[in-house]
Amino acid sequence: MSQKKSSNTRWFGRVKSYEPGNGYGFIECAEAYEEFGRDVYLNGHELRKLDIKTIPVGAEIVFQLDVREGQPRATNLVLPSPKQCECMLFEYTEVLCKLSELLRLHDSTQVSYNALREAEDMLQCKECRRDESTEGAKVLLLLSEARQRWADENHPCHEALREGLLKRLSKPPAQAVEMSIDRVRFTQQNHSKRFLHGPHEGQRIEWLTGQLLSGKIPFSDPSMVLNVVYYHGAYRSLNNRHLTAIVQYAHAVETQNRVPKKCYVRVWPLLRGLLMDDGSNQEIIRKFLRANDSASDGTSIDCKRRIGRSTQVSQDVQIHVSNLDRTVQEPQLMEHLLKAGAEPLRVSIARRSSGRSKGESNCYGWVTFKDAECAEEFLQMPIPPLEGRELKLRLDNVSAIKQLNPGPGVPESGWVRCRGCYQACEPLLDVLLVEGVRLRRDNVPPEMFDPLPTFFCVGPEKSLRNARVISPHPDAHGTSFKLAQVLCKTCGADLGNVQKGSEMQGGVVDLLGERVLHLKCASVLLELSDRQDLLLEVRKWQYLAQVTGRESIYKLSHLTMQEATEKLGLNLNSKVSDRNTNRHARVIPNQRLEAESLEVKDTDVTLAGYPPANE
Repeated sequence: MSQKKSSNTRWFGRVKSYEPGNGYGFIECAEAYEEFGRDVYLNGHELRKLDIKTIPVGAEIVFQLDVREGQPRATNLVLPSPKQCECMLFEYTEVLCKLSELLRLHDSTQVSYNALREAEDMLQCKECRRDESTEGAKVLLLLSEARQRWADENHPCHEALREGLLKRLSKPPAQAVEMSIDRVRFTQQNHSKRFLHGPHEGQRIEWLTGQLLSGKIPFSDPSMVLNVVYYHGAYRSLNNRHLTAIVQYAHAVETQNRVPKKCYVRVWPLLRGLLMDDGSNQEIIRKFLRANDSASDGTSIDCKRRIGRSTQVSQDVQIHVSNLDRTVQEPQLMEHLLKAGAEPLRVSIARRSSGRSKGESNCYGWVTFKDAECAEEFLQMPIPPLEGRELKLRLDNVSAIKQLNPGPGVPESGWVRCRGCYQACEPLLDVLLVEGVRLRRDNVPPEMFDPLPTFFCVGPEKSLRNARVISPHPDAHGTSFKLAQVLCKTCGADLGNVQKGSEMQGGVVDLLGERVLHLKCASVLLELSDRQDLLLEVRKWQYLAQVTGRESIYKLSHLTMQEATEKLGLNLNSKVSDRNTNRHARVIPNQRLEAESLEVKDTDVTLAGYPPANE
């Protein structure tokens, strides 16, 4: 247990969830979780003290703790810039939309005036106010002039404000504009070496740089147009890998004492509800907020190594050692094993000061070997007692693995498995993680429905295995977008639905057709390519989106267990109880690996006007 901190101590965390309608949420903080065993409660009253009504998931936050009946509550919040600005932009654009609608109806009442004053005074950040006064529609200047001449309804400033708001709240023209390369900045801290989707999918960034230098791909090509936003005095790109190729091109040209060409951009307004038209249908402001993590204010970017086709997966194998005396230290254990003839790479010992292990004098640890062959030899060795104790050795449950190192052109593998019986139900190679909005039930009026952005795990219906597809869906009368229900053939678990792809965002219908398999997060587990002995369980698909990065359409076969556990902060050897609902994800053993037959493809269909899914 960590040492108790005073009530004046400042804690650092990230917003895990917040629902404005409910007025509360939770903050992820590793130190607080270690001390209290739960996430920190966030009350909406604390946000209102900062003059904001909501806060995006993932926002960094500094706070103090008020502990009531063992439950930590966040108080005295501080939102590090620019997070506070990002939160304020949500509310600012909503007020602008309201004002624009009122003025469109030629409403010059007190209600319109109050909305105008609210929008004019909302932004507290000097940089944000400068953005809204000097670039784009220059809304703040228009608001100020309209307020001063509000009584003169015929003054041209009122019409100028209407046109300015329309420009501020609309997507940019399809025709891109030229811009000097040095005026565009990055948004992300790092990115991968290859393009993960789009017309250059699978190609390395250096390849695109070469195409630009040779002139085979011109800057006017639609695939080279950068989507940018103007934020805190700079144009910031949402196409970071493309911008990297363009910057590399510029550097190469400048070394030859030549002037680089200009790039083409479309400047998008930071507006809630505005969707990009590049096929991803992502909400522009949410895409920017997720991407804006640059530590250099966008002046540079790093290229990260991505676990996958081009990177070899570690072959390390661990042996679990138990019945260790608590007085034994790592150097002593290493020396003992070396004397016995073993050649471990490293050793580690776990100790619990709380005494939750069996007996106060017991502890356990791991011995790591370079490969499975060395680990197997170690298990056959006669290891003498250490400090009078016989060491108990076994292959660690997360090291009984089939490590994969696919070469170029070899497809990734893995499965979506039923959480109830662990049977494979969909090959991971066909499964996509896409961003969209929650679909509306038939009996809910549009004006009463809030289209909340979320993430979906989808795939083709024809790839289903060991499943029963019931058509039409039992709830089709109230949710017409549901075409069929998908049940596990073995245990009867509800795996998800077959939905209308045309009603889903993210270009799903173009990729998978009208009948799209929508997998329920609560019913399935993920077997990733590099660890077939383990399964990844996540509570919400949005947590998985945090791991995969910022691509709207992500192939889950690209994801590895190593990458997922690092990004989600999971310990492969930790045992998380099924009753623990505070964890956003966990890793569990694949209990049906030995019984799985990948050649079986058996799908039952209850016919009701639809052909079998596997035909």
